Amino acid sequence: MAEKKYLIKRTLEKNIAELSGEFRSLLLTGSRQVGKSTLLGHLAESEREIVNFDDDVLREEATEDPSLFFFNHKPPLLLDEVHRVPDIFLAIKKIIDEDGRKNLFWLTGSQKLKLMKNAGDSLAGRVLVAEMYGLSISEKQGIPDRKPFIPCFSEPKKSPLAPDDVLSTVFTGSYPEVQDMTERVRTAWFESYINTYFENDISEFIKPSNFAIFRNFLAIIALRTGEELNYADIASSVGVSAVTVQYWISVLEAFGILYILQPYYTNKLKRLVKRGKLYFMDTGLCAYLCGLNTYDDFRSSKLAGHLIETFVVTEIIKSYSNNLVHRGLYFYRDYSGCEIGLLIEENGKLYPVEIKMAMTPKKEMVKHFKIIPPEERGIGALVSLYPKKELIERDVVLVPISEI
Repeated sequence: MAEKKYLIKRTLEKNIAELSGEFRSLLLTGSRQVGKSTLLGHLAESEREIVNFDDDVLREEATEDPSLFFFNHKPPLLLDEVHRVPDIFLAIKKIIDEDGRKNLFWLTGSQKLKLMKNAGDSLAGRVLVAEMYGLSISEKQGIPDRKPFIPCFSEPKKSPLAPDDVLSTVFTGSYPEVQDMTERVRTAWFESYINTYFENDISEFIKPSNFAIFRNFLAIIALRTGEELNYADIASSVGVSAVTVQYWISVLEAFGILYILQPYYTNKLKRLVKRGKLYFMDTGLCAYLCGLNTYDDFRSSKLAGHLIETFVVTEIIKSYSNNLVHRGLYFYRDYSGCEIGLLIEENGKLYPVEIKMAMTPKKEMVKHFKIIPPEERGIGALVSLYPKKELIERDVVLVPISEI
């Protein structure tokens, strides 16, 4: 079964293989079911022992006596679900410092809050940190070597997907397990996923007695994907305080379920909004929480445009994360109503990106790009369902969604 799951080659594979050997250890975080264990298990092969701390016996052994555990299990090691044994990090640090070799430990887990705290306290300067998300559209197309997205005039590597195929990809989402499921099985899978996440992870941060309220909260924020965060408005809809909403969103962001896109802001432009925009990192999960359980429901829904915007923004985020590259990603909106869906900051330039569901993109859709001074503006992109890559203006390129 594991071999079948790994038929899709991941972008992170090559980057981890190249860079992990330059560090003492590797920490791979990401939400449940995105493929962390499958990826590292494939890369580890016979070169390192794999220990999964979901195993009660191994977890107890490592918790009670880390020294004895490492006597029985010698590095190089892959320690899966390592957040379940927080006390082991000091023992890992000791081995790394005494041994001196690189690439001794690969660590994975879905509780990013715990992992980053423990790794930060014990392994600072000794660990390569990578975050994994679900399958990207380029990975699904068999193009795992696609570079981080930046608007440009290059020719596409493959023929763009037809609009229906793009919409189906948005509806399905990015979790590897759901790719070939029927709609009925997929619906059951997402419900189980939410319950498992709450029972195993989130319940440590949110009281179990609040699960019904929290479940309603998930549905309410799913309906707001791609919108500016308004904690008071969400709190009123859920029936909890704005402080509680802010905390719950921070937990979901830390677990890789949500991403908060920050507004672009400079002292020169003081009339810009300062609230972030909320995006679900998986459009399949978001569609399920919105009650869109069939493709026909999704396609005819007024929410389709928001989900397509969410998909494009998160695909661009993945394109950087998967290549272990960090760039400033923002949106622009001022109080006069001028808005640019995404700004990519690179080498002193701002590359504007607009996202539309339209099959027939028009120049007026990118009119706000000119808000950015010409000397600061890079090539712009209008990402849409239009299936051809070509210029719409001298410095703006039409990009099919499957080309991100």
